[in-house]
This record gives sequence, structure tokens and C-alpha cells, in this order.
Amino acid sequence: NPAKSNENINSSIMKVAHRLDRGVVENLDYKEIFKIYDTVETFFFLDPPYRHGTQYQVGRMNYDELLTELKKLKGKFLLTIDDCKENRSLFKDFKIKKVSRVNGINRKEIVNNIFKELFVMNYAKD
Repeated sequence: NPAKSNENINSSIMKVAHRLDRGVVENLDYKEIFKIYDTVETFFFLDPPYRHGTQYQVGRMNYDELLTELKKLKGKFLLTIDDCKENRSLFKDFKIKKVSRVNGINRKEIVNNIFKELFVMNYAKD
């Protein structure tokens, strides 16, 4: 039923819009974002380039520098990053949840290609 499908889509959009009502999307270096927005009320979602698991590199990520900056935050953060020995060791002082997902969500030709990543956070998840 197309009408019912549109209702579901509209309902989903409204729920997301409400949750992101005060959200901001920026195209700046993460250090600038932290300087501008960091408060105890702020939530940061970070998805930096992964160490492994991508075929392209936008630029080299300095993970040690990222760790230093994350430790300074007043706000909460959720960092998604590939699950590898280096990352588990580097971010060991934060809460870490291991997650598996199908790699290439939009790539239907790849079947059973599981990608393991870490959710790193500085707060207790609900």
C-alpha cells in the first residue's frame, strides 16, 4: 500500500527531525569543532578515516592527536573506528563496544563481507 508506506516514511522523518532539532553539521577540522561547540551539553559523533578496511585515503589521520583531544572534551562523544589491535590499545581508557556489520551497505554484489568496528565512547550507554 503506497499511501501507508509514505505515512511510515513521513513518520520516520519527523522522529529524526525532532531528535536532530538542535543538531549542527559542519565541514571543519574536528579540533575547530571541539573549540567552538564543546560544553557539558554537547554530543559529538566522530567517524574518522579508518586505519584499515578502506580502499582510499583522504589523508592520514593522527590517531594519537585525536586521543589527546578526546581526553580534553567536556561533552560526550561516540567515535566509530575499525576494530584493530592498534585502536583497541590506543582507546582502551574509554568504553568500547565491538560491532560487526556487513561491509559496503550499498554494495549488494558483496555477500557475507563482515566488517568489524569499535564504538568508542566517554559515557555509559543507555
